[in-house]
Amino acid sequence: MEVIIPRNTKYPVKGTALFNNAYDDQTELLVQVLQGEFKFVDKNQLLGEFELKIPPKPRGTCKISISFEVNANGFLTVSATELSTGVEQKIEVKDLMQRFSDEEIKEMVKEAERQKVNELKNKARVVAKNDLHSFCFDLRKSLSGSKDFPNASSQQKLTLKQKVEETLYWVDANPTASHEQIKEKTRQIITERDSLRI
Repeated sequence: MEVIIPRNTKYPVKGTALFNNAYDDQTELLVQVLQGEFKFVDKNQLLGEFELKIPPKPRGTCKISISFEVNANGFLTVSATELSTGVEQKIEVKDLMQRFSDEEIKEMVKEAERQKVNELKNKARVVAKNDLHSFCFDLRKSLSGSKDFPNASSQQKLTLKQKVEETLYWVDANPTASHEQIKEKTRQIITERDSLRI
């Protein structure tokens, strides 16, 4: 989750952030518009969501610009644009400032402070999981090239590819895996990769 307009920002205001496709050949991007103080999506209030069609490209190469604009009346417009094609989707949220009472906002801020430690632990777990995912995708790609691992046999490369696929399957099949479990899987796949480079 990315904060584009921080709490207590005076409006009218506009904020923009750039994002990339997360997977090879991804064709849709789900944009969720949230309000709240929590780092993780499920703890905040969903104001709206929409899907943006994107061209299938290798992971990280499709650029998407997402803009949040709050006008003087407190109406929020969120737009997402795929930069290579210019394809755009948008959503409007009216009465943005009346969704929470002052008391609800104060309680949300207090709850966010209470949850901060748990969120930091969870963030470390999510970052480790994303890093492992990225490492496996990059390793899969380098195994399909002819330049990497010049001293490895075809069988060794095939074995490593199978380990990569097993690791990716494990990541997806274990969404609640602990930070330590994820780090151990990362160490294992790095060891497998390094054994081919010796």
